[in-house]
Amino acid sequence: MLPESIVEELLSLAHVHAISAVAGISISNFDRDFGADGTFRQITILGNRRYVSGYALDFQLKASTRCQVEAESIVYDLEVKAYNDLVNRQQTIGSTPIVLILKVLPYNRNEWLNASEDSLLLSGGCYWLYLQGEPSKNRSAVRIRIPRSQSLNPNSLSMLLRCVQNGILPC
Repeated sequence: MLPESIVEELLSLAHVHAISAVAGISISNFDRDFGADGTFRQITILGNRRYVSGYALDFQLKASTRCQVEAESIVYDLEVKAYNDLVNRQQTIGSTPIVLILKVLPYNRNEWLNASEDSLLLSGGCYWLYLQGEPSKNRSAVRIRIPRSQSLNPNSLSMLLRCVQNGILPC
């Protein structure tokens, strides 16, 4: 049996892959985790040919059952190392932008996935956040709030890549 943290990671990857597929956006995952888990790339159509446009957005992916879901936001304690990796990246001029994606899973593992002949239901939403600011001096975690309006779905992912293309992150 896989450790629970690996199952959470794999479910979050499946969720993000499904969203990018429906949005028509290329996704690639990194083999090693050096502060980013993958990249989204915009696909452009020229005539009857599709190609990668050159606009990219990296992502750091987290999954948790320990989030607080409030009326307006998702509250999550992000490891300080991950927080600092994200805010340091934003301060590097010319670097590929990066967003945090948080997969919020139900506390009960039996509710994570429901597979039947008719459907595949992956419970819990994904939310995105473009972190900015100064690195934290905290020792273990930084409490973040992700607006629930920043749900990751095909439309919001396409919007994020348009913002990258237009140079207006955060958008």
